[in-house]
This record gives sequence, structure tokens and C-alpha cells, in this order.
Amino acid sequence: MSEPWLVHGPDFNQWNGDLKRLVDLLHEAADDPWWCYDSQLKYISIWVDTRDNGFVLKDRDGNRISPERVEAAINKWRESFR
Repeated sequence: MSEPWLVHGPDFNQWNGDLKRLVDLLHEAADDPWWCYDSQLKYISIWVDTRDNGFVLKDRDGNRISPERVEAAINKWRESFR
């Protein structure tokens, strides 16, 4: 794994920071079917707070997920197929 993802807000409503990092991660993995390692991530929703670019991720069923989970699936794919 890389650096920890930034979070802000109270424990019951934490938002992630560094939206650009997430977008870059997804862009770099765009041609790889990395979501095969976690099929709930084939479709993700990104909710962005436009005041500070904080974001929340949700899986295909609307469950809140962490960017670490996305990063882990991408890294697992890369380790297996690159």
C-alpha cells in the first residue's frame, strides 16, 4: 500500500481527502479489469463535497467503501498480471 488516505469529519461522517489522488489512481488503472478482484467495485459512486473536494465512495450497491479498498483491488491486479 501507499500513503494513508486523508480523512476529515467526525467518526460517524468521515470524508476522504485528496480527490485528485483517487482520480489519478482510477485513470492509471482504466485499461485493466482490476475490479475482478472485488466485483462490488465494478461500479462505484463518488460523492464530492464541492466546498473542499472531500469525497465519499460507494460500491455498486450503495454501501460506503474506503479508497483503500479500491487501491487494494488495483494493486492485487497489478501484482498478478503485470
